[in-house]
Amino acid sequence: MPKTVFILGAGASKEDGAPVMDEFLDTAHKLKDVKETKDDFDRVFNAINTLRNTHYKSYVDVDNIEEVFGAFEMARLIGRLGSYNLEEIAKIQTSIKKVIVKTLENSVKLPCNDSNISPTPVYSEFAQLVSDMVSMHPRLDCSILTFNYDMALDYAFHYRHIYIDYCLSEPVTPNKVKLLKLHGSLNWGKCGCGAIKPWYLSEFFTNFHYDLWHDTKYCHLNIGSMIGKMKHCDSQKVTEEPVLIPPTWNKTEYHGEIGRVWSQAAIELSEADNIFIIGYSMPESDLFFRYLFALGTTSDTRLERLWIYNPDAKGSVKERADKIKGRGIERRYRFIKEPFSNAISDIRTALNVKSGGE
Repeated sequence: MPKTVFILGAGASKEDGAPVMDEFLDTAHKLKDVKETKDDFDRVFNAINTLRNTHYKSYVDVDNIEEVFGAFEMARLIGRLGSYNLEEIAKIQTSIKKVIVKTLENSVKLPCNDSNISPTPVYSEFAQLVSDMVSMHPRLDCSILTFNYDMALDYAFHYRHIYIDYCLSEPVTPNKVKLLKLHGSLNWGKCGCGAIKPWYLSEFFTNFHYDLWHDTKYCHLNIGSMIGKMKHCDSQKVTEEPVLIPPTWNKTEYHGEIGRVWSQAAIELSEADNIFIIGYSMPESDLFFRYLFALGTTSDTRLERLWIYNPDAKGSVKERADKIKGRGIERRYRFIKEPFSNAISDIRTALNVKSGGE
């Protein structure tokens, strides 16, 4: 059976409410006075002001959450950030994770009617595509690699009863769709025993269905804010913030935690017949993906399609995307200036996937 790999970037979640990287801090700033997280927001934005002072001798894009998160990670590693001491730097790193959690939870809204919670529209359509693919070919190997922390796709799969494997532990579970979250996830907690434990939505909703944050028409899935309530070992506590890895920084420090996810991602790429990259801007700073893609696709598998979807208003994404393709696949490579919502029907047609699994 053909193997299909989807790679999703921030642009894939944008249509369902999540801000992209250069919009993230503006969105977060509007939430800075929320009572329960005000100290964390103040700590992060004060530290960002400290980063602004670096512009005299160097440059950090303090309007981009990727660069800010990466800069704070570097500060933690070298123990330097302006006049902050080591304890204060550690608190900043914890606080920025809480800011990310609160911003995503507030931004991604699940339509609800009484107790019925629906997936966000675009991810619902994508989950239906995956469901139809599996229905047509039960042994079909389909996997999703995503750089996104949010839970919109996870919930769409949960809603449609598509069983997923995050591949955090071995062996890989057969007959499940592999959802590889390369930068961590709002529903992954780190136990005091050192294990990374995913809080599957089926487990979460068993106890906390009515603790979700509702407004008039929408529900906010606040699993990241509640991650400390997850149970793993009888004798150990789970950290109060989820496992989130800085997008732009050297990730070797995290290899022991989610290295299995990255290794499985390389396997998926090496075996792929079709690769669809959607909503990923391919920033120059993300050497991790470029190396993962280059090494992962080194195999004897004959790639039928490498299609990249991105609205790319300025043309810069296509310029970067063109650099990742090898010389042998020019005829199989396409860069398509369309958003995620348009990509789904296009891919359905290309793969001849009938609606409803017919």
